[in-house]
Amino acid sequence: MTAVHCSLKCDNGGSLDKAKCLCTCTGGYRGADCSLPPCKTDCVNGTVNQKNCACECSKGWSGPKCDCSLQCENGGTLDKAKCQCACTGGYRGADCSLPPCKTECINGKVNQKNCACECTEGWNGPKCGNISITTQPNDLLFSSHCPRLYLSTMSSKAIPRDP
Repeated sequence: MTAVHCSLKCDNGGSLDKAKCLCTCTGGYRGADCSLPPCKTDCVNGTVNQKNCACECSKGWSGPKCDCSLQCENGGTLDKAKCQCACTGGYRGADCSLPPCKTECINGKVNQKNCACECTEGWNGPKCGNISITTQPNDLLFSSHCPRLYLSTMSSKAIPRDP
């Protein structure tokens, strides 16, 4: 039987198994010769892969630190780095579990968090269908035409009336 000649040198306190020509590293050092520094990765719900210092997450967890357990519903996709769902089909909420808003806003937009209308300046009401008018007693005259301008209660800017 011939002896195996091993020229491997183990760094940072690693011990050499001459028969197998392998280093056993200590103190978190890694690599074939224990020359790579310890991984400083913090895995919350998983283990550190010592070869590349990346987290390997336990089942049900994801993200760079295995700290995201969010599961996206209704076809949403998870951005693992940000731990956020991108919802599709109008679904909403952190996990895309809330149904699409059915609110219709006449002069505004729908707030996707609470499905309420956010009215454009100069409009109010549940569906933004009421114009906000401020008038002075002398602004309205009983005649065959309406005043040329309405004033918004939201700001003091004049809003031209439709011709």
